[in-house]
Amino acid sequence: LVSFQEVIISFSKEEWELLDMAQRCLYWEVMLDTYQSMRSLGLLQAKPDLLSQLEELGEHWSPELQE
Repeated sequence: LVSFQEVIISFSKEEWELLDMAQRCLYWEVMLDTYQSMRSLGLLQAKPDLLSQLEELGEHWSPELQE
């Protein structure tokens, strides 16, 4: 099996700050789509912490909250 952490792209705080709002929203959408695809294939049993944070915080999410 493949873990969600193995297929996502993570940004450093500095990289995240360089993204505009449209890029941040696109990132959120891609992470959600990736999660949904992996879940539908039976590759995930639980929702990853990253995705829970993204859903909870929406566009205000930033990478430093992963830690």
